[in-house]
Amino acid sequence: VACSRVMLISSYDEQIDQSASVLQKRMDAFLTTLAENEGTPAASYETNRRFYTDYAVDLRSLTIRAQSWPKNGLTERQLALMSANSA
Repeated sequence: VACSRVMLISSYDEQIDQSASVLQKRMDAFLTTLAENEGTPAASYETNRRFYTDYAVDLRSLTIRAQSWPKNGLTERQLALMSANSA
């Protein structure tokens, strides 16, 4: 028993890591663009509706992948925070 390996968290998933990094970079670029266009029609929800939809779809897809791994609660919580902050 003393030599057995205990897994307290999920194994590393490179695809989740890379996808989350891409999503974060997309959101940062989007927010920067919104700030640059503040007060103009280019910053309106209607103009950017497609971004919000695409981002939500990508985030849900990543969340489903994260949920498929056992002991992946930390990643799931981080994705939930990303989702809450993008709503």
